[in-house]
Amino acid sequence: MEDDKITDVSLAFGSVAPQPWTIPEVGEMLIGETASDDVFRRAAELLAPDPAPHPDTEYKRTLLRRTFIATMRQLTGLADTSGTDIARAEA
Repeated sequence: MEDDKITDVSLAFGSVAPQPWTIPEVGEMLIGETASDDVFRRAAELLAPDPAPHPDTEYKRTLLRRTFIATMRQLTGLADTSGTDIARAEA
């Protein structure tokens, strides 16, 4: 980060699909943005925009979005120090 702007992003997600999941568009969308909850929510929507391929795995979409938002908040210094962001992150 430079001056509160995201300058570099490399994302990969495990346990979501049979192989690590990467979505380059999400990283590209974040580059140049000022770190904020709104930016992270918009990026999270790009991670899992469609219904899950199987109804039994629908929970993974919410888990992925919440974990992404909480992790980005922590990495950019927006997270609170109590460690409860993951529970409060809006997906």
